[in-house]
Amino acid sequence: MTRFTLDMTSQALKVVNDSTQITYGCMKGDCKNGFGTETYKNGDLYIGNFKNGKRHGEGTYTYSGGNKYVGIFKDGMKHGYGSKTYNKGVWKINGRLYIGPWKFIGTWANDKKNGHGVIYSKDKYLFADNFLNNKFNRSDILYFKDFKITKKNNPTKTGKKTNSTREIKNNIVFGRIRKRNGLSGFWARKGDDLLRSAIKNNIRHSKLLSYNDLTDEPLYDDMFIYLEKKHRRGTFPYYKVKKGENLHSISQTTGVQLESLIIYNKLYYQAEPAVGKIIYLQKRRKYAPKLAK
Repeated sequence: MTRFTLDMTSQALKVVNDSTQITYGCMKGDCKNGFGTETYKNGDLYIGNFKNGKRHGEGTYTYSGGNKYVGIFKDGMKHGYGSKTYNKGVWKINGRLYIGPWKFIGTWANDKKNGHGVIYSKDKYLFADNFLNNKFNRSDILYFKDFKITKKNNPTKTGKKTNSTREIKNNIVFGRIRKRNGLSGFWARKGDDLLRSAIKNNIRHSKLLSYNDLTDEPLYDDMFIYLEKKHRRGTFPYYKVKKGENLHSISQTTGVQLESLIIYNKLYYQAEPAVGKIIYLQKRRKYAPKLAK
């Protein structure tokens, strides 16, 4: 015999029979506009933020089969940065089969993989590529083996092959972890996408962008990327603006948070100091410096 009851306090529908009791609906918290726990008829479980009764914001969705998504939702769908772990599955890439378990980390839109993403397979290979509606959007797939970045060797005009992506320019070794201003980080090239660097260095993409006061766009110049939060105060009191520098590049050079530089120097976002002017790194000044024209 099966009977249905409605728990008005938890908004959960309970289906009861002689041998088992299955509960689905809002089990805990606020599943309308807040943080809560909700289960579904198929056995899936969601713990996270809600808006207008839909999954919205950060959350964790665990599938009854064991797959799991951790990331951002919008209007009930995966939308934004997130990772999904699959217990099983097969990917065919360049004629080779990769059998799960495997994991996808990247950007989503309308419940599908869209944008930059990286796939881990069980033999520690990673494939980085652009996605469009769950499908590869280009063929120049980068692969990572044992967490050391390499790129497919493609013949150049001279017949030579490219080797490691690590390069040396002006005595700077790109990609190698080192210390600067007492903080760990690495040099990255103009045009780099930090998603791959985040995966390689085992740090959340959003956190890496936040540490470096960046948005999710290709780097506008060669720069040092910090793997730790930058300092609120500089190790020395002043910095003289050089030609070609802006407030953000000064922040990366000195290791001082961009917000601190703005406050100390009575500036505002997108206001750039003129070349040769002094920037305060440790305390507030009386007057703002002259701005670039």
